[in-house]
Amino acid sequence: MARIASFSKPVFVRAVTFELLLRGVEDEVKLNQMVAPHGQIDCPLTTKILRDLVLTADLAVSVTYRTPSGREAKSDAHIFNLVGSDGQIIKVKDSGNYLSIGKCPACGDETLFANDGVTSKRELEKRKKAFENDMRNSCPDHESARVKYWF
Repeated sequence: MARIASFSKPVFVRAVTFELLLRGVEDEVKLNQMVAPHGQIDCPLTTKILRDLVLTADLAVSVTYRTPSGREAKSDAHIFNLVGSDGQIIKVKDSGNYLSIGKCPACGDETLFANDGVTSKRELEKRKKAFENDMRNSCPDHESARVKYWF
């Protein structure tokens, strides 16, 4: 369940997007609801996301909304780590705690790196870019890059 809150102004929420990061599974729930100041609305996870969750995964959640001036905008995607299976969520962590894939720009090798502590997709992209830079610098064995981003 995603909970969307408004703190100072009313916000018209168009949709909530869920993305299982390592698997690339994405789904959207259209809400088209107004959230009053200091109010909140709940949006359940979709069956597609729940079905693809096996043991643990990092989930990015973003909201498409309309600003008071009428412009449509999208929030930064916040990352949560989910633990569960068989359509059930057992534990939620307020940051990444799983894996992503980086690709060496020099040789093209793909390697996993840890997402532990990452809170947004923007932050994850920065970490991925730094990891891929380190992979280029340690090519062809990539050992120093792996050690740096696994511990």
